[in-house]
Amino acid sequence: AKLEEMITVNSMAFQNYCRAYVEFNRPNPNQRKVRELFSKAISLDPNFWEAQYNLATALYNDNKYKQSLNQFSMVIKRQPKFYKAYFGRGLIYLKFKQYKNALMEFEKVKREDPDNKDVDYYMGMLYNRTNKTLEAVSSLQIAIRKNPEHTQSFFELGKAYASRNNVNKALRYFKDAIRINPKYSSAHHEIGVTYMTVKQYDNSIYHFLEAIKYFPNFANAYFDLSNSYYKQGVLQEYIDNYLDIISTAENSSVKITKTTNVSTNMSMTFDKIINALKKSISIDSEFYEAHFNIALTFHKYGKYSQALSHYQKTIELNPGLIKAYMQLGYLYDEQRQYKSALSEFKKVVRIRPDYFDPKSNLGENYQYRNPLTEVQKEAQNRIDKNPNDLDARLVLAKIYDTLGQRSKALNAYELVLKMNPADRSSRKRVRELKAKLQ
Repeated sequence: AKLEEMITVNSMAFQNYCRAYVEFNRPNPNQRKVRELFSKAISLDPNFWEAQYNLATALYNDNKYKQSLNQFSMVIKRQPKFYKAYFGRGLIYLKFKQYKNALMEFEKVKREDPDNKDVDYYMGMLYNRTNKTLEAVSSLQIAIRKNPEHTQSFFELGKAYASRNNVNKALRYFKDAIRINPKYSSAHHEIGVTYMTVKQYDNSIYHFLEAIKYFPNFANAYFDLSNSYYKQGVLQEYIDNYLDIISTAENSSVKITKTTNVSTNMSMTFDKIINALKKSISIDSEFYEAHFNIALTFHKYGKYSQALSHYQKTIELNPGLIKAYMQLGYLYDEQRQYKSALSEFKKVVRIRPDYFDPKSNLGENYQYRNPLTEVQKEAQNRIDKNPNDLDARLVLAKIYDTLGQRSKALNAYELVLKMNPADRSSRKRVRELKAKLQ
């Protein structure tokens, strides 16, 4: 950051400021010393706002964002038209992912310094983050006119057009970004993702591999590479017998059947998918989508122990992912472990009772039992033993709701709220049910 010209009548404050300035501009400055010297200058002259601004900058550079934010705010109180302090606050709000606050700060920067070459880029990026893609396009086009070689502006403009499903313009601007910086791994990744949307898998694979080449620890690139290998394989040979299971969408669950008579090409596709997913997990062990997809792939090829391990890890990382319980239930079902399968299906009911048809059952292997009615009985038994069992009461409320028993559901949700007044979803559902029952 550039240090501002100093104005102070206190010679000792000025001396400390100069010493901080010299230290600040060393190749490897002692950040603590810089902060101490700026702080000393301010203590000697509390109106020395230039020192305060540079202290805020030093704190920001040392990742002390809350303290930096406080100092920038104090500068603004003294100098409300000093755009650089607004810029600093904008960057901090961006770090905190407070995008609306950040955008307001950069709007103030633009008002005070309309020719600033960076502000339009940040505004465009923030418009992207807040799903205002038209505004993002406008700001980023201005940013590019001001700075035609600014890689990130082209990248963000590509993202804005991708969000608007304008594939051609998205690709154009992502490619402009790698024209300026051929090693821009994030741009290669976004090009790959964009090509996936139009089923050009050879192109998507090429760009995912380029992204990995320039950033070997790019977990998302490996993950998306595995999806491209899968989809490319399906299109070429296996569209009729390889289910569309590589998906983490909540509202679908496909029973997997083991593949037999695996061809050489199919085996090669399997190996590519598994290797890419393993690499993704090795980089980010908590990447639950990668664990889920590798479990699905092992499951498809009848490698049950590996599939089991990754399904369990998926659930550990994301206990609310219903599909993981369903697929684990199917895995147990294929191994004729019906008790274990039923246990997984019951877990689904406790999260989303509407996932099962209340009028159907699981068939002969399960003695024609229905997971929903089983969980309903269990919840009622728990409540009979312990009327303060909040989890059981919430499950029962959801089941009544699923069964269309609105009066019972309303009463059950109201009991939940008495026990837990902070439950917003139950409070919302009470309002909805009351409106329907009027």
